[in-house]
Amino acid sequence: MFIWKTTELANEIKENTLTEKDWKQYYLAGAILMTISFYIALLEARINTQSLIVEAVLMVVIAVIGINITFKTNQNNNGSNFVARIIALSLPIIIKSTVFLVLFFIALGVVAEVAELSTESIDWLMVIFTVLIEALIFWRINVHLNYINT
Repeated sequence: MFIWKTTELANEIKENTLTEKDWKQYYLAGAILMTISFYIALLEARINTQSLIVEAVLMVVIAVIGINITFKTNQNNNGSNFVARIIALSLPIIIKSTVFLVLFFIALGVVAEVAELSTESIDWLMVIFTVLIEALIFWRINVHLNYINT
């Protein structure tokens, strides 16, 4: 199971060497990661509800666009197993993104203290960065699906 090396996972998907148990393991790991992420997100409540609403709307829009684009990419060259592929590829990409997000939020905290940024400014910076990360996740999944289908 690859939790960091997305290219090697894409190779295994392309070569059709993953077993049903492997697919299940990726789904299970993704479900655990999503559950943990949900509860971690509950620890940090947003004060600025406008930024939260804007972020939620943008995340839904990106999800709809990203899923449609990756689905179309997967269909090229008779791609199959869309859900299994996207779940498996999402795991290492989301892990990498999470590491990057943690580093960003630490840096943002330091900058916010030094520059004395307002809570509202920090909330809007978080919206921008979170939306960019979501778009990046779908872009990377799409890159790997293109590779798998060639």
